[in-house]
Formats: sequence, C-alpha cells, structure tokens
Amino acid sequence: YRAGAAAIAARARQHDEAASMLASLRRDGLAALPRSSTWLTGIVNIVEAAAPLGDADLAREAYALLEPYADRPVMPSLAVTCFGVVERALGLAALTFGDSELAVTRLERAVEGNIRLGHRPLTAMSRADLAEALVVRGHPGDQAAAVTALRRAAEAASSMAMPVRAERWARRQSCPVVTKNSPWRPSSSAVMSGDLMQR
Repeated sequence: YRAGAAAIAARARQHDEAASMLASLRRDGLAALPRSSTWLTGIVNIVEAAAPLGDADLAREAYALLEPYADRPVMPSLAVTCFGVVERALGLAALTFGDSELAVTRLERAVEGNIRLGHRPLTAMSRADLAEALVVRGHPGDQAAAVTALRRAAEAASSMAMPVRAERWARRQSCPVVTKNSPWRPSSSAVMSGDLMQR
C-alpha cells in the first residue's frame, strides 16, 4: 500500500510526501521488505515513485531486485488485476539511473511482452515510455522512432476510449526533443497503481 501511495504522490508532484513514504520502505534496504503476494507490485511501484523523484539510487536498488522477474506479469495478490510485464519497470528504472541504452532495450522488450500478454493498455504505455527512452538516448533515427512509437500509442489509446492519454501522446509527437544532459523525468508514462484507470 505504501509503495502505491508513494507512486501516486510522486506523479502528483507531491514529492516531499512521496519521499517520506519511501523512507520507511528503504530504511533497511529494499531487499529486507517481506516477500508476499504483493511484493512484486510493491517494488514496481517503488520504481514508479523513484522516476518522478529522480532517485537514481533507489531505482538502481529496485532494478536489481526486479531483474530476475523481467518477463513476468505484475499481478498483485490473487491476480485480481495485471499491470503488464516487469520489463516496463526495468526500463523506467534504467532511465532514472541514467542508462538510456539499457532503458531502450528493456522498454522494447516491455512492448513485446505486453503484446504477448494481450495487454493493450500497457502495450500503449510501454510504447510511450519507449519514445521517452529513445529521445533521451538520441542515436541517429531515434527521434523518428520516438514519433512513430508515440503515434502508435496515441492511436491505440484512441481505440480504447482513453482520450486523455491519446491527446497527451499526440501532442508529444510534435516536440519529442529533450534538453541534452538534463535529468530525465517521466512525461508521458503513468503510475500503475492509480493513473492506469485514467481515460
């Protein structure tokens, strides 16, 4: 619960509140958190909180714990819902600790994994996140690939009656460039514990 609340607070730009909630979770190290049916979702939500906060150390710590579960679906408790494959969180974590090359690889796998799951909303979200990673990486062709990823994400969102996301991602197609050497912050992705339901 605290990890999800921290993620929601971080995405709402309530950074002090998010950091306070994360402090109790990270006090003894994330590896010390009890393993339960919600553990995987909790660590993913910690990544979702670390990204808006720009907390590279926390993102790296969570990445190490999540990596063995990269291709697993994130399904809390008795699989009451599914938040897509872990690869997406690994990509967001890599962006947060500054490895855009790794982030692109992970987010490409997230798109593929969510397609295999048949999870259309998370496929679209992963494509939008991939666009962010491509822009940050900045290799030749990455800008064009980012625009394509955003276009496909926006089209998918429109087809799923998700107009808020569709409009946001469509706007991003016209200006996908970020300032070089500036810290990455998520702009088109969304916290899984709450914002996934936003239309």
